[in-house]
Parts: sequence; structure tokens; C-alpha cells
Amino acid sequence: MDQFIVRLPDGMRDRIKAAAEANNRSMNAEVVAALEEKYPAPKLDVDRLVELMMLITSTRDQSRRVTLVAELNRIFAENDPSGPRVGISGDSRLFIDDSESE
Repeated sequence: MDQFIVRLPDGMRDRIKAAAEANNRSMNAEVVAALEEKYPAPKLDVDRLVELMMLITSTRDQSRRVTLVAELNRIFAENDPSGPRVGISGDSRLFIDDSESE
């Protein structure tokens, strides 16, 4: 888990503590809940991912495939910047390229 030190303005710690007690959770959980509400994780558009994968495997235009794979990888990177990426083989098959992840 990542850690991040935050300097709070006067009185904010007490407000967080009161909110945490009212919500029956720790101050840390209260802060994380507030941050999750303000900065939700990106949601994958599964329909768009399927559409891209179908287009990649069905098109014969190599430059179009490269463009589509780049879009697919952009979507994956928005969801998980350090995760694996997708590549395409010479016979138009998609594969996972996890050589740079981890």
C-alpha cells in the first residue's frame, strides 16, 4: 500500500475524527472513502474493448491495427499504468506483453 503524508489545516483533523466516529470507521478509512468519492478509479468500457479487439483481429491494414492496439493499450494504461500491454502477432492474434510490467 502506498503511503502519503498530508499536512492538514487547523481543525480538519478533528472534523475527520468526528466523521470517522459517526461512520463507525477509522480516520484512515474515512480519508480513503472521501478520496475514493472525489477520485474514483477509472472504469473500463468493456464494450469498447471488445469492439477494439474484434477490429484488430479482423482488419488487414497493418497501420490500422497499430492504431487500434495503441488505443487499446491507452485504455488499459488509464486503468493500470504499470500493468501489462497488448501486442499483435504477425497472424493478427492478440497477445499479452507483460515484459515491462512488474
